[in-house]
Amino acid sequence: MKPVRSFPRTAAILAAALMLSAILPAQERPSPAAAAPLNPRFLEYRSNLQQGKIRMWTEAEGLPLGYVPPTVDLSYLSTIPFSFEDLLGSTPLPATYDLRTLGRLTPIRNQLTCGSCWTFATMASIESALMPGEGRTFSENNLKNTAGRDASPCSGGNGMMATAYLARWSGPVNETDDPYVPADVSNSPASYVSGEARAGRHSDSPTEQPDR
Repeated sequence: MKPVRSFPRTAAILAAALMLSAILPAQERPSPAAAAPLNPRFLEYRSNLQQGKIRMWTEAEGLPLGYVPPTVDLSYLSTIPFSFEDLLGSTPLPATYDLRTLGRLTPIRNQLTCGSCWTFATMASIESALMPGEGRTFSENNLKNTAGRDASPCSGGNGMMATAYLARWSGPVNETDDPYVPADVSNSPASYVSGEARAGRHSDSPTEQPDR
């Protein structure tokens, strides 16, 4: 038996959908998508980088610098009223706050000759948030190698790149699974680079506080 073709019925459904879209008020139709403007700081950074005006090393110690302005412009947030009560409610802030006394200070680490400071800041923040109840050491190497940008691993990054890495469940992964190597080429296990291996810990709601 030959399968019954339903072209007439499909055509009728499509025609009805077109008629419905034609009578919808203009204000109810979604506006066309548009690309967000690039961050002026990033455009300036890129221009200066192409002209060789970006200093990649500290003058005194010769240590690498690794901050790259994010591509997205969040400057509009400075116009939105904000207070700590929005985050903490009416709970008063303590007179002092010291991670050392709270047992939430992570060990000092060395990025060596790689512009990966942003990866160390990211992992230290997560490790500190889990302490003292859970002591973990996460892989900065995995973040610098699999962040998903076109530039080389040691050429820098920012908090927004780290947030994207965490939000898509690429990390964090344990330091023992991907030890730190200050190499400007990706040396992470292939399973992490391809996305087959997933993070053992997941950040449900990473938060980034923009400049104000």
